[in-house]
Amino acid sequence: MTSLSTAFQANTIRYSPARPNSPRRKPEGSRSFLCGAFRVPSLRNVTLRQVYFHNGRYRSLKDALNFYVQRDTHPERWYPRRADGSIEKFDDLPARWHANVNRKEVPYDRQPGQTPALDEREIDDVIAFLATLEDGWGAR
Repeated sequence: MTSLSTAFQANTIRYSPARPNSPRRKPEGSRSFLCGAFRVPSLRNVTLRQVYFHNGRYRSLKDALNFYVQRDTHPERWYPRRADGSIEKFDDLPARWHANVNRKEVPYDRQPGQTPALDEREIDDVIAFLATLEDGWGAR
């Protein structure tokens, strides 16, 4: 998965529920394509972290991975509802920048109701693999 690589790239994944703590990025000239993007950190020692995402929204790696694989297939699990009952995806990002959100790469290339890119067993396998990237630094 490109979005989970160790290349220190920027990726626009958008989560939602902790809206009050979500920073709003402002465009800098012609760099508005980065609005909503966050730098993707190294995966080294990722299993040792206490919180995940730029604002610590998720407290477990499993929750963060579930968000990644279900954001588009089950948006009702991650985003609030509008008054009319529809899902307000990417609610912490101004609508003009919704096009910046990654929807082309796995696991974001799914539609509501489709099967997520990974099932629970596969997510557990990813977590087991990520644990092999620990280098001995840091405490649990």
